[in-house]
Amino acid sequence: MERKRPKFQFKEAAIDEFHFTLLGTDAPSLLQSEMYKTCASTENGIASVRTEAADDGRRDRGKASNGTCAAGREAHQGGTA
Repeated sequence: MERKRPKFQFKEAAIDEFHFTLLGTDAPSLLQSEMYKTCASTENGIASVRTEAADDGRRDRGKASNGTCAAGREAHQGGTA
């Protein structure tokens, strides 16, 4: 049986800009990108997410202020994604 994988959905906005959405295996939106000026920049953003997501060492596991589990990713530029 083939394992389902998240998918990237590439979209063009009404204002001649582009963005992408990362859809989970059961189709909820996991991530919405920033707006990009070119199609090539959008494709570079998708490639970056694929690369960064594969590095489990970048995952920040912890507890939220209400005691529930919280997880994040350290962005390439040093912020939190």
